[in-house]
Amino acid sequence: MASKIDLTSTIAAGTFAGAQLMIGVSFALQWRAMTGDELVTKFAGDWVHIATTIIPFALLQTVFIPLSLYQARKNKPVRKLWTIALLAWLANCTITSFYHFPRVWFRCMGATRLRTSWA
Repeated sequence: MASKIDLTSTIAAGTFAGAQLMIGVSFALQWRAMTGDELVTKFAGDWVHIATTIIPFALLQTVFIPLSLYQARKNKPVRKLWTIALLAWLANCTITSFYHFPRVWFRCMGATRLRTSWA
C-alpha cells in the first residue's frame, strides 16, 4: 500500500510541477503583456483549461504527500525527502495565495496599479 501512495504522490507532484512550468512559460508571458481589460477577457478562457488540468493534481498531492510523509515516519532519509516535498508544496501554496492570486484578482477588478510593498 505504501508504494501506491508514494507513486501517486510522486506522479501528482511531478505533473503539477510540469503544469506550473507550462503555465509560467506559455500563459504568463502572454498575461504580462496585456492590459487589465485584455487580461480579464483572456484569463476567463484560460482559467477553464488551467482548472481542469492542474487543480486535480494539486488536490491529489495535498492529500498524498502528507500520507507519504506519515508512512515514512520510521525511515529517516525517505522522511526527509517527503518533508522537503511537503515544504515545497506549502511554499507554492503560500506564493500562489499571497502573490499570484491577488495580482490577477486586482487586475480583474480593474486596478491599474498594484501595491508592490507592504511598508
